[in-house]
Amino acid sequence: MMAAAEEAERLRGGLRSGLRVLREEHRGWRETLASCLPLLRALGNVARQAEAARRVSFGETPLRAFARLPERLRLKQRAAMEALLAKLRREKLPALREARDAVGASLAPLLVLGGLGQDPDPQPRRAPSPAWADLVAGLQDAEALFHAVYLEARLLLLSLSYRDVAGVQAGPQAWERIMQRGQRGDRVEETLLKAAFFLEDA
Repeated sequence: MMAAAEEAERLRGGLRSGLRVLREEHRGWRETLASCLPLLRALGNVARQAEAARRVSFGETPLRAFARLPERLRLKQRAAMEALLAKLRREKLPALREARDAVGASLAPLLVLGGLGQDPDPQPRRAPSPAWADLVAGLQDAEALFHAVYLEARLLLLSLSYRDVAGVQAGPQAWERIMQRGQRGDRVEETLLKAAFFLEDA
């Protein structure tokens, strides 16, 4: 009886910890996804300016006296695009990865405690209750969502280049589609709501 009570308390403690991590990371996850969009829009604007500059025949304008102007303008636009890409790749992308990893790290011990994961020293356990299994499934869904969206975001951000102005201009629209998938919080919110009642009654 004591062993069963201790196991139940460990499960509740692990679940509380995992859900607290999910709540905190989900909020930051949504904020990070949203904060990338203005940067991508700024990047797209610079790309449009670069494309427009390429179409200008400076030799046929009053600016023809400034022979180095086209090259200096091109270098300035390239530097602006690379700075924005660096911010997205070095600040925003790691934040998404950290959120994904944090949720995954909080889920792993829950699977072991509940007898649902890979335990190096397996012990016979009673089957988790339906409420427990449902909450763990919700955490697994959240981890899968974070993982899939992170990979999609990483692929997009690493594919953008100042050499491909058309691709950069399409970046904001592509990111909005990623946001629509990444900000689907219905399942996460449902899990957190169920958890509040489950832990209160436990």
